[in-house]
Amino acid sequence: MVEATRILLVDDDPDLRELCSQILMNAGYAVDPVGDGEAALSQLEARSYELGLFDWHLPGLAGRSLLEAVGWRWPELPIVIMTGYSDEDKAVVAVEYAQAYLRKPFEKQQLLDTVGRVIHRMSAMRSGDFPSPGRPQASDADRGSEPTVQTRQAGAVEINPLRCEARIGDSPAVALTATEYAVLNHLFVHPGEVVPHKALARLLSNRPLSAKEAAALCKHHIRALRAKLEPDPARPIYIKTVWGQGYRLLPDGN
Repeated sequence: MVEATRILLVDDDPDLRELCSQILMNAGYAVDPVGDGEAALSQLEARSYELGLFDWHLPGLAGRSLLEAVGWRWPELPIVIMTGYSDEDKAVVAVEYAQAYLRKPFEKQQLLDTVGRVIHRMSAMRSGDFPSPGRPQASDADRGSEPTVQTRQAGAVEINPLRCEARIGDSPAVALTATEYAVLNHLFVHPGEVVPHKALARLLSNRPLSAKEAAALCKHHIRALRAKLEPDPARPIYIKTVWGQGYRLLPDGN
């Protein structure tokens, strides 16, 4: 008996997660549904999948950060992104590490057509030994072995999306929680810019927050990041507060 194609479905909306799971299972797929990025990485560690179906906006590890972690560790896994973006340019950014995207809300047949098309295309590429488009490819020497650690650096700040680690200067790398990494990564990709409280809060909460709630939530995670990364957390020089607005990362310090 041929084993069903297995899909990892990641969405923090339980209703949509259940609906998509039922649609895919009724079509003959095996589906493992999870609600956040950390759970997705745990599932990928535990078993093999033929496709990942990921929501772009998740609490904690999400979006580009999640795709980078998955892309470097499991480069052969095709990804379909589910996104609520209405802006075509933003949708293109969402699939930098993916093969396709579904714009919410989507119809049942759109889901099945997109999933089927990506799985068929990737299967044909593998059988024909063609490279998968848009994703980092492991070399022959690396296949089946521990992946090369990939880091990103700006000034004195270095982050590692695979290991969820970061370091500043010559200090040892420290492990971050998924939410801490999500916050730091968002600041990292906007160096020197003021990132508003609400922009950061969207990474941390799946419900809209008031300005006061967003500021309080961000403050907690920024304090944790400073404790791990700043030479003197009481006098931060890299992760700066912009009073009444948000935070910004100064990769070279003051």
